[in-house]
Amino acid sequence: MGRVDYRCGEPSCPWGYSSCTGKCTLIIEDLTLSDSAEYKFRFTTNEGEAYSGVPGVKLSVTDLQVKVIILPYSPNMVQLECHSMCHRTGYDGYIWYRDGTQRHQGRFYWFNINSEYRTSCAVQGSKLLPSPSVYAPEPPSVGWTPPGVIKEGSSVSLTCTSEANPVAKYTWTKVTTGHPPGHSVQGQQLSFNTIQSSDSGQYLCKAENDLGTKSSPISIDVKYGPKHTFVIPSPPGEIMEGGSVTLSCSSDANPAADYTWFRDNQPLPWEPRRPYTLDSVSSKDRGTYHCQAENQYGYLGSNSVFIDVLYAPKTPSVSVRPLVK
Repeated sequence: MGRVDYRCGEPSCPWGYSSCTGKCTLIIEDLTLSDSAEYKFRFTTNEGEAYSGVPGVKLSVTDLQVKVIILPYSPNMVQLECHSMCHRTGYDGYIWYRDGTQRHQGRFYWFNINSEYRTSCAVQGSKLLPSPSVYAPEPPSVGWTPPGVIKEGSSVSLTCTSEANPVAKYTWTKVTTGHPPGHSVQGQQLSFNTIQSSDSGQYLCKAENDLGTKSSPISIDVKYGPKHTFVIPSPPGEIMEGGSVTLSCSSDANPAADYTWFRDNQPLPWEPRRPYTLDSVSSKDRGTYHCQAENQYGYLGSNSVFIDVLYAPKTPSVSVRPLVK
């Protein structure tokens, strides 16, 4: 509230009167918008009775405002108008300031779109009571809630905030390398009720008002457990003894999965991420193989692949048994 001063004069009573009148004045200096209110005077008698003036006095304080005028014939500039309800139409006794430095006098001021300075106006002789500054959006601050790792299936909201006057409007767009921008969504938040792995990627938030536009990117990486785990043998089919076969385990996972190999449901001491090659296959390698993909978000077993090793007849074994009569 502005600085308040109460001034009351001594009561004046004509001779022979038991009652008299006085005068009190409320002075508010450096008025602000918050001083708008209804004011009432209340006095208390020597006997403790209180009286209030009804109705009160309504005070409405208006502030200088800068209006933005769009110029259809000039796409790179707008016109600013200093406006006050306290002055008659056409009043031009205003001073314009750019980042606090006086730049121009008059009712109107030209503003280059996307300029980074802040502009305000004031009535001549009242530099300490300027209008609110107008300015293009600042580079947006972007993030997501809740913070931390984004897991598939969770609820996530991308948020975008930018200082601007007039208040900025926001647009979200997903950016795909080598492709035009995708579908745009209006609003300060972009929400995913059940986020999917396909939602990973870069998003662009654009903050825009009549004075300019600023954009900021944000990348999200959705984490998920293994999907579509399967084993591929190369070459497929039957393997001749002495030949070789490579088994590869593949899975869609983020982060990349580690693998555990099994033959006939028994774990094998193979490296967790590399394909495995059976060199010089022998009959003992015959069996059913599968793998299991695992990361911190889950695990998933693969299909089973049967490795059938073909080989020539082995040297026959001859034994003698007595004939029992």
